[in-house]
Amino acid sequence: MSKNHPRCPVCGGTCAKHGTTSAGRQRWRCRTCKATFTRPNNDAVHAKWFRLFIFWLTSSNSLEETAKTYGVSTRTLQRRFKPFWLIQPPRSVDKQRIYDQIFIDGTYFNTKCLVVAADSSHVINWFWCTKESSWSYTRLLDPLAPPQLVTCDGDSGGLKALHHLWPDTPVQRCIVHVKRNIQRATGLHPTSPMGKALQRLSFELLAVDNLDDAAEWIVKLQQFGTVFSTQLNEVSQVLFRLSRWENLEYAKKI
Repeated sequence: MSKNHPRCPVCGGTCAKHGTTSAGRQRWRCRTCKATFTRPNNDAVHAKWFRLFIFWLTSSNSLEETAKTYGVSTRTLQRRFKPFWLIQPPRSVDKQRIYDQIFIDGTYFNTKCLVVAADSSHVINWFWCTKESSWSYTRLLDPLAPPQLVTCDGDSGGLKALHHLWPDTPVQRCIVHVKRNIQRATGLHPTSPMGKALQRLSFELLAVDNLDDAAEWIVKLQQFGTVFSTQLNEVSQVLFRLSRWENLEYAKKI
């Protein structure tokens, strides 16, 4: 359909201008079947819903809260937002640019995973996959030039891809993820002396912001290993036995 001369929605014939409506909108008349019509202007409507979609997507509000704020039902928002999920954001990866630092991470949406590479100001590249495997991270990072430094959460898939693609690039562990891993191991309220000491170390790690603080924290970590060496050895032996038991059970199944 031509933008200036639309086709007839009834028979598909060519049309000519046929005056205007009382609201000033252009009226068209089909040369074949003589039907008259006006062209609906859905651009403004789509733009309004798309702005709301972006607002909801980038905010912390739930779909229910957004629907209540704008006086519509959640089903209406779901229906209006559905086509927007299919929009592919434009990407322009500069293969020649060398970044000072790149952050890589993955996040899950139901059964899908999105792995992302970003610097401190914007997303550089992304890749949809099913899990954070080395293959997924390879597809993510392969179009990029090796940066000066990579920060990651220590995921084995990401580390394997980094070792294969950028073997000479230093890799830094994200301290926020280190703290989360420790919290997962100790719980929010540890009761044992070793758990409390480890949790205290994780809090102090977040406060490190220079080389002197880092050196002091490493000394404390070494002291932790010395004080709780017996308990750590016991935990290691238990984990080793569990690993062997899981491998034996798996071998029985196959």
